[in-house]
Amino acid sequence: MARCKVGLPDGLYNRGPWAMGHGSRTNMSRPSKEFRDLVKVCEELNKQYARIKKSEEKYRALAQQLEQEVQEGSKRLRESEAKYKTLVESAGDAIFTVDQDGNCVSMNRIAAQLIGGNPTDFVGKNIYELFSKKEAELYMAYIKKVFRTGEGAIHEYPYKILGKEFWFSTSLGPIRDETGRIIYVLGISRDVTERKRVEKEKEVISNVNMIIASSLDIKDVYKVIGAELKKILDFDRIAISLLDEGKSSFRIYALIKYYESLEEGDLVEGTFIPKKGTHLGEVVDTGRPILIKDMAQSRYWGVDQLLKEGIRSSLTCPLFYRGEVLGTISFASRKVDNFSEDQLDLIKQVTPQLAIAIENTRLFNRIKESEEKYRSFIENTKDFIIYIVSPDGSSIYINPVVEKILGYKPEDYYRNSNLWVSQIHPEDRSRVFEAQVKAFQGKGESLEFRMIHQNKRDVRWLYSSATVLKNDRGEDAFLAGYAIDITEQKKLQEQVRRSQWLASIGELAAGLAHEIRNPLLAISNSAKLLKRDVDLEEEDQELMGIIVEETDRLNKIVTNFLQFARPRKPVFLESDLREIIEEVLRLLRKDIRWNNRIEIYVRHDPELPKVRLDADQMREVFWNLLINAVEAMPEEGTIRIEISSTRAKDPRYLQVRISDTGIGIAPEEVAKIFEPFHTSKPQGTGLGLAITHRIVEEHDGLLEVESEIGKGTTFILTLPI
Repeated sequence: MARCKVGLPDGLYNRGPWAMGHGSRTNMSRPSKEFRDLVKVCEELNKQYARIKKSEEKYRALAQQLEQEVQEGSKRLRESEAKYKTLVESAGDAIFTVDQDGNCVSMNRIAAQLIGGNPTDFVGKNIYELFSKKEAELYMAYIKKVFRTGEGAIHEYPYKILGKEFWFSTSLGPIRDETGRIIYVLGISRDVTERKRVEKEKEVISNVNMIIASSLDIKDVYKVIGAELKKILDFDRIAISLLDEGKSSFRIYALIKYYESLEEGDLVEGTFIPKKGTHLGEVVDTGRPILIKDMAQSRYWGVDQLLKEGIRSSLTCPLFYRGEVLGTISFASRKVDNFSEDQLDLIKQVTPQLAIAIENTRLFNRIKESEEKYRSFIENTKDFIIYIVSPDGSSIYINPVVEKILGYKPEDYYRNSNLWVSQIHPEDRSRVFEAQVKAFQGKGESLEFRMIHQNKRDVRWLYSSATVLKNDRGEDAFLAGYAIDITEQKKLQEQVRRSQWLASIGELAAGLAHEIRNPLLAISNSAKLLKRDVDLEEEDQELMGIIVEETDRLNKIVTNFLQFARPRKPVFLESDLREIIEEVLRLLRKDIRWNNRIEIYVRHDPELPKVRLDADQMREVFWNLLINAVEAMPEEGTIRIEISSTRAKDPRYLQVRISDTGIGIAPEEVAKIFEPFHTSKPQGTGLGLAITHRIVEEHDGLLEVESEIGKGTTFILTLPI
């Protein structure tokens, strides 16, 4: 009971029946209820005390464990932070963090070194204090974007560091707290200067090669080439020196100096330099480049002159063409040790194309020099085209008369190597190509072929002959030739052929008129009498009607044929074309083939001169042209008639244009449209337009046609006033 002693009132154990005396236990009285309850309370208190004691020990152990874990976590955190700091500090990239106002929160050693200092010098400073205004504004724009969108951003930008340009690729991303709120922006900047340098070099080399290929004379683009190369190479002078014919000396072919030097004796274009003892001669003899780091220490002859101009170092490379050295290209600087062997790879990407261009230029110049004797004659000739073309078809030279004959200027052919080929008539193209191949094989022969004029309407006949020009090595280099315009001669031949053909037709027509028309008239009259006087069945009546109609149609064909073959002589009187056309239009609207859905518009000059013509024949011309326009528009459409003396090329002529919006005529049909018996109509005779063309010719006029499938046709009638 000793554990309860602390919980009982003083003297409780010395009073009452449980007091311990000298008497026996059997003499004791039973404990009171109050005492028993108090004992129970004491026991319960003892139990609670034991539990509290046990919990206290447990919590003390937990506290000790928690304290140990905190210490271990802090240790790990310090170790992790140290590792992170070591990682950030040892990284090859610049790493930094900034807040939304652009204040630097942290940065590693690399980032600080790029700006020029230690991290402690810049932490807490605003980016406007660290960079130029332009650079800071660019950074702030990206920082604000990351805070606004929560998305990363990447940008590349050049920076000037200690006077030298560097390119950096910077990646920005958000740093968030435990609630997901963006508190900082993490930036990682990587130096991409080397990549940008390589990209720039590729771009410049590509541009240089394109510039070289774009010109026939390398001197014309030499300054542009120098300006491009200066973007990737630091030099003050660039020179191309070529071996002379005897290969004992060089001549400065092209030279650019990026400094003022006008002293007497300066090296200029055209200056001759001996080969022996010079660094240029050694480059040519060995076929290897030479790098001179300091001209003052050079053993080569001629460097004194370069030293006078302030040149201190140079890099010279050979120019090879088909295995032979043409000369050299030299880059020179006013700085000592300005060039390195690493730059040779860049220059070697340019020299092959440059050597080809130089050789082509020299060849072209030789041709031009030989041409000068004949240029005046060639440039001023009015009758034929002189041309020089390369094996790939590119035009090297064409004299100005080409514009008069074919419509294009010489410059158009220089710019577009396919222009000449595109003008060759499709039906003649294969013959021309075959003749060109034979010419380069030394089997050249003359050729007649057609060319389409620039206006896409006129076709010119050319008679051409060509021969091969060889270079110094006996290789086929160019094709030179001439082409004479024989269009008028061809037209005359066609007129003679046509006249002969028409004469034969006329003789045939005279015989046919008597041999066919008399029996035809007898058949027609007999059929008409039978139809009138004989009581025929309905079917027989129909057949008899067909005989009458077809004999009438056949008689009309014979009449048209005779009219075409032996037309009557026109009776010329001064007439008003407007009145003739108005008469024809009135008859046209009454014709059974007229379509009320067709609209007709007539426009003419306010004052039109009268024309000497045969009015009856001209009515037939306009009737044939207008009825063809109506038949070309079976559904609906528009006919436009324009009469003008101002649209004619010659003021002595008057022009009538009749246009429709019909189905149009195929290109291959246009060339045959005026030929007799050529027709696309099921019931046509093919004589209407042939007679029309014949009448116009008898009036010393011209009838032309322009047409496009699906858009319509225009007939252009030109008559002398």
